[in-house]
Amino acid sequence: MSDCGAVDDIYGGHKIAKDVAEASAIALKSGLNLNCGGSFHALKEALERKLITEVDLDNALMPLMMTRLKLGNLTDDDESPYKNISDSVIASYTHAMVAREVAQKSMVLLKNNNHTLPLKKDVKTIFVTGPYTADTYVMMGNYYGVSPRSNTFLQGIAAKVSGGTSINYKIGILPTTPNMNPADWTVGEVRAAEVAIVVIGLSGIDEGEEGDAIASSHRGDKQNLKLPEHQLKFLRDISRNRWNKLVTVITGGSPIDLEEVSELSDAVIMAWYPGQEGGMALGDLLFGDVSFSGRMPVTFPINSDWLPAFEDYNMQGRTYKYMTDNIMYPFGYGLTYGDVSYSDVKILNPKYDGKQEIHVQATLRNNGNNEVEEVVQLYLSAPGAGVITPISSLIGFKRVTLESHLSQTVEFIIKPDQLKMVMEDGSKNLLKGKYTIIVSGAAPCKRSKELGVGESKIDFEIW
Repeated sequence: MSDCGAVDDIYGGHKIAKDVAEASAIALKSGLNLNCGGSFHALKEALERKLITEVDLDNALMPLMMTRLKLGNLTDDDESPYKNISDSVIASYTHAMVAREVAQKSMVLLKNNNHTLPLKKDVKTIFVTGPYTADTYVMMGNYYGVSPRSNTFLQGIAAKVSGGTSINYKIGILPTTPNMNPADWTVGEVRAAEVAIVVIGLSGIDEGEEGDAIASSHRGDKQNLKLPEHQLKFLRDISRNRWNKLVTVITGGSPIDLEEVSELSDAVIMAWYPGQEGGMALGDLLFGDVSFSGRMPVTFPINSDWLPAFEDYNMQGRTYKYMTDNIMYPFGYGLTYGDVSYSDVKILNPKYDGKQEIHVQATLRNNGNNEVEEVVQLYLSAPGAGVITPISSLIGFKRVTLESHLSQTVEFIIKPDQLKMVMEDGSKNLLKGKYTIIVSGAAPCKRSKELGVGESKIDFEIW
C-alpha cells in the first residue's frame, strides 16, 4: 500500500514519469497493490496505452481479493478464523500487556551517569514535572486508536514507589510557549527532592501531520531539531546548583538535538510516543523491574545546521550508512542495566565465493550485576565502503537474554543475496574485494566507540 499521494510524486516530485498513468504503471509493476489517493484511476488509461497488461492488474488484485476472502468479508465463510472472534478481545488485558511489552522494548536509555538508574522504590522524595508528564495525547503520537486503558508517565511512576515515598507533581511549564505567569513554584521544589524526573519534548501538536500540528507554523514540518527554548531553560533552571538526581524523559517521533539535555541530566531516556501502556512501561524501566533494551532506529545528529541541504539527494552525510561525524546518538545505540562486551567473532565455514551462506559466530559477556536483554547487531562493510557503498549496512539482529557475569555464543547466517550491494542504476551486484563483518551493539562508527559500545569484527575476501 502506498502513502497518500506517493504515486503522484513519482511524476510530480521525482519526475521519473511523464504523467499519472505512467507513474501508476511503474508503481503497479513494481509490486504496489493498493494506492492511497486517486492515482490508480489512471490505470485504465495505462492499460489502453499498453503501459500495463491485464496480467499486471490481475497480479496486483489477487492478494487484495484473497485477503478479503480470508477475512470473511466478501462471502459468508464459516471456516474463516476471524468469523467468531468476540468483541471481548478489544482492549483486553492480554493485548494491553503486549502493548506494555512493546513500550518497554522501544524506550531507549541514552545516558545513565554513575548508575543513576534503576531508582530505588523506597526513595524518600520524588518530584515529577514537565508538560507531558500527565498528558495522554503524547502517548498516542500520530495515527492512533483510543483505548480505555491509557495511562500517563505520572501514573506509571506513582504505581511503582513505596508507601513511604513522597511523590509530588506540578506541570511546571506549558508545552509549546513560555509560561504567562512570571511566578515559579516548581523549580525550587524540584531541586529539593531526592530525585527529579522531568518529562519534556515534542508531541503531535508540534510534529503531527499537517492540520493536526496545531502548534506548528509550518504544518508539522520541523525547521530544526531543537527542543523549544523555554523547555531547555526550564531544564537549565532545575539543573543549576542541584544536589539531587535528575532524570530527563524525552517524547517525540523524530531526531532531536539532545546535546544540552545530556549535559544537564544524570540520565536521559528517549520515550518516543509509547502507546497506551507507555506510562506503566516507563515505571517498569525506571525502577528496574525490566531492563532497558530499546535501540535507536535512526541517528540523532549533534546539530541540524551541519546536515546536508534538504534539497540535496546525495547520500553523503545521511543516515548511519554514510555519516562519519555530527553524530550524538548512533543508529542502534542504547544502554541496558548490564555491561556487555563483544569478542571472538569468527566465520564457521571458511570457503566462500559469494554463492554460499556465511555462518558467523560471536561471544557476548554480561559483566554487570543484572540480567539484561541485549540487541546484538550484525553489520556488513563491502568493497568501496563509504564511497560507492555504505560505510556499513545492518543485515541482521537478535535479542539475547544475558545472565549476570555469564557469556553466550550468538550465531548469524548471512545469505548470498545480503552480500550484494545496490548500484547507482538500481541493480544489485556482488563486488570483488575485502568485506568486513562487524558484530556490535550499535552502528560501527567513531561515536559508538566514544560511547563505549562493544564490537568484534573479522575480514574476508571475495575474488
